[in-house]
Amino acid sequence: MVKVFLHGALGKKFGFEHKYNIRTKKQAIKALMGNHSEFRSEVLSKTQMGIFYRLVDKRGKVSEACHADYNKECLEEVHIVPSIIGSGLSDFGKIVVGTLLFMTGGAIGGLVGKIITNIGISFIIQGIQGLLMPDPTPQTMESPLDTNSYIFGNTNNNVTQGFSIPVLYGQLRVGSNVISTNAQSIDISQQ
Repeated sequence: MVKVFLHGALGKKFGFEHKYNIRTKKQAIKALMGNHSEFRSEVLSKTQMGIFYRLVDKRGKVSEACHADYNKECLEEVHIVPSIIGSGLSDFGKIVVGTLLFMTGGAIGGLVGKIITNIGISFIIQGIQGLLMPDPTPQTMESPLDTNSYIFGNTNNNVTQGFSIPVLYGQLRVGSNVISTNAQSIDISQQ
């Protein structure tokens, strides 16, 4: 029997400790979903709220041997814990923290004070840059190019300039973003 521990809000709702006859992390998740019908929807709603979970071993670390292969049989205990994911400081917050570090570094003096002062200056500069140049809004997949072309039967799949193109590794089955297309007609009879 493998003990499965739920931490945080999931533990309060579904119970902190569970025992299942499982061999893999995947089976731990399936067992929880099988015994608690609203477990999946609860995890998805928490994810949409920005609360993420990760599976760790009994020492609180992601098991290196099991992390790459979820089907590997190496479980003693499974802990499902909230994962710390932050969005960082706001631009104004960077300026405030930078000012505090700048003043602290000046008060300390010496080599350590100079290092803290330089870190404060970099925070201030990052905050000012963020205020002057806000993050661009991501573009949607829909292209503003609505040209009626009867050359090809399929719909146009062009993206606009500046659209981000994801970099993927491994073997994946995904849709494509056509950056550019070209069609030329050649008279074969003149060759």
